[in-house]
Amino acid sequence: MIFTYSIYSIMEWKKVFSGVNEAGEKVPRGTIRRIIIKSHIISLAHVGDHFYAFEDSCPHKSVSLKDGTINYLGEIVCPLHNYQYDLKTGRECNSRTRDLKIYRIQINDEGFFIEV
Repeated sequence: MIFTYSIYSIMEWKKVFSGVNEAGEKVPRGTIRRIIIKSHIISLAHVGDHFYAFEDSCPHKSVSLKDGTINYLGEIVCPLHNYQYDLKTGRECNSRTRDLKIYRIQINDEGFFIEV
């Protein structure tokens, strides 16, 4: 007898801020803040006019990326070994480790949401 299992990940949008103004106050330009949504530990970066949400733990050695820096290319740089991840795609720029998990953001009249 053969059993087939399907695993579905149910994603949902979680409201984090009342809107983009509150998000800008809580996460000023050029900063990274850690937030927890359900059981997801997420870093939220404010770069220029954009926000980026990504897993807080570096895929290489699990160091918090909240303590990282954002370089001139718009990449998050891990504070431990300087691994660089593209904030739009999560790709590790030199393909040395798995890519960074990216969380989608939606901003509308109802608020600032992250999909988890």
